Amino acid sequence: MLSWIDWGIVIIFLLVMTIPALYCARYSRSVADFLAADRMAGKYLLTVSQGGTGAVGTIATWQVIQTYGLSTQWWGIMSTPIGLFVRLTGFVTYRFRETRALTLAQFLEMRYSRGFRLFSGTLCWLSGIINYGVFPAVSARAVMTLLGLPQVLGTATVFGKTITFQTFPTIMGAYLFVAALIACSGGQISLIVSDFLQEAFCKIVLVSITLYFALKYSWPDIFEGMKAASLPGESMFDPFDTSKVKGFNFWFYLIGIYSSIYSVMAWQGNSGYNSAAKTPHLAQMAGILGTWRDLLRVVCNLLPPVVCLVVMRSGLPAFEADAAAINEKLAQIADPQVRNQMVTPTFLYHMLPVGLIGMMAAMFVSGVISVDDTYQHAWGSIFIQDVVMPWRKTPFKPKTHMILLRLAVIGVAVFGFTFSMLFPFKDAILMFFALSGAIYLGGAGITIIGGLYWKRGTTAAAFTALGTGSFLAFGGMLLEQLWTHPGVKLGQKVAEAFPNCEFLVKHADKFPTNGQVIYFIAMVTATLLYIIVSLCGGKVFNLDKMLHRGEYADEETARRAAAKPVGFKETIKRKLGITPNFNLGDKIIYGASLVWSLGWWVIFCIASLIGAALAVKGSGLGDGFWSWFWQFKILLSLGVGIVCTFWLTGGGIVDFIQLFKDLRKSRKNDSDNGFVRKESEK
Repeated sequence: MLSWIDWGIVIIFLLVMTIPALYCARYSRSVADFLAADRMAGKYLLTVSQGGTGAVGTIATWQVIQTYGLSTQWWGIMSTPIGLFVRLTGFVTYRFRETRALTLAQFLEMRYSRGFRLFSGTLCWLSGIINYGVFPAVSARAVMTLLGLPQVLGTATVFGKTITFQTFPTIMGAYLFVAALIACSGGQISLIVSDFLQEAFCKIVLVSITLYFALKYSWPDIFEGMKAASLPGESMFDPFDTSKVKGFNFWFYLIGIYSSIYSVMAWQGNSGYNSAAKTPHLAQMAGILGTWRDLLRVVCNLLPPVVCLVVMRSGLPAFEADAAAINEKLAQIADPQVRNQMVTPTFLYHMLPVGLIGMMAAMFVSGVISVDDTYQHAWGSIFIQDVVMPWRKTPFKPKTHMILLRLAVIGVAVFGFTFSMLFPFKDAILMFFALSGAIYLGGAGITIIGGLYWKRGTTAAAFTALGTGSFLAFGGMLLEQLWTHPGVKLGQKVAEAFPNCEFLVKHADKFPTNGQVIYFIAMVTATLLYIIVSLCGGKVFNLDKMLHRGEYADEETARRAAAKPVGFKETIKRKLGITPNFNLGDKIIYGASLVWSLGWWVIFCIASLIGAALAVKGSGLGDGFWSWFWQFKILLSLGVGIVCTFWLTGGGIVDFIQLFKDLRKSRKNDSDNGFVRKESEK
């Protein structure tokens, strides 16, 4: 159990995070307030608030690193130019904000049809709510581990019957209640406030924990431990010695590059943030600033699971006592998959001192609430806005609309509790995310990109691409899961049905491909079908009208259009996303982000070419290089991340104050509710 000091830290921070969020209810006076904070958020406030540290995502990343070490993280650097392109140019996000839609599906109705909005909105909501269904279970177990809580809280006698209070459902129900309370109180306004406070506190915790491990364990000891834990073809630090590592390898990240472009803004778990920026330019800048916001989280996602790996798997005498104590604690968890998820949290509970474990627990508990209230708000809002409302010929009355939005948020929380209690979660977290996300993501990306950038894209093409892509992605991944599932063993049954097929017999116990490849096939197929069906004929769409450009432009877009590029230099700037809206500070941030990201990518390219050439000769870059690289990356990211934390938090506080000034002055507009009216209805 935690000490009173640790419990005090947890309770005090929860109050600091929750009370201001509940206070924001007075500012949520309209649907636009509830869904998008009336589009009043500044770039720093958006950047910090969107960086909320959630337990599920953190544990999923730790699960990969504690299993495969740092070697798999090397290939992730390969996608740096893609993320850089998306963030710097505002790809998709800028044009989406220009549409002024409150949700993605509202934009899809504006671009295609109400029927497609209903189809895509339903798929998006179904995919999202199933994906969210395991969040409460994973989060509650992590909270129990970090708080050192027993499986049973106690018993009580009611009307002569003894009732046992299990810790798991009690913790899950309590934090879901708080999350729903925040989401229902002020909607997106409350989320921005609570997420900002949570992320600012988390940065302090991340720095403290990273410094603690950096001082407690010397880097040579950590690296020696990784070497001891490595096996031939399964190196924990050398990416060119991972021939036996399946799943999270070079091809996994290569396909991820295509996916990172294809699926920009397709996932709607934080849909309120997509529409909350004051202007499209500020939405673009918030994305660029995300490069600096994430530095500390990257370090914290690396160091704790790496040290955990060394202690638990290296077999070195110095770590035997700690490993034995942690394994004894883990042995109390019967489910092997859950046990694997809880390895790093259990390690942290055992290793962190008083005060620091309280800070870690507070970060996890607040992060659990921060992510869940955002997801509850997103999927509840999408259900009302994009599943229910498209059936109506007239919009809801404002008061009724607000009540329904809040009831939908509560409904998502109830679903999450029920699903987590009943669903037998046996797979790796990232695999479940891939399977549930594929219901929508398989075909969604091209309908968004095509809808924003290609006037020839048609409604028929959108239906075809979304339906086919989602069917292939979800169907293929489901088939992969059932192929070797102990209760189904589909692969063996298929092999028995076709004994003369050498291919099926060979793969009876191993699916021929993996979920990432299936997802790639679905994305490519959906893209080709969208293009082919669109070229077969259809009405040319007026993009200028939807994006408020040209003769439909407002003051900001008219100013941007009037500033035509002069000469080669200005043309290149415009192509790179540097618009007339960029001031000197924005240009400096842009340039620094470019240099930082490309610098790491250049190191990756040079080292990869040399490493590949040496690997062919049977050698490699050597332990000395990899020891230097990972130590350099962690220390540099930590140093720069600390400086950036002060900078972004300070800017966020200024935006935080300005947000409430703007909300006090804003006028309620009941017609801004996400309902798309046809020309004849206006």
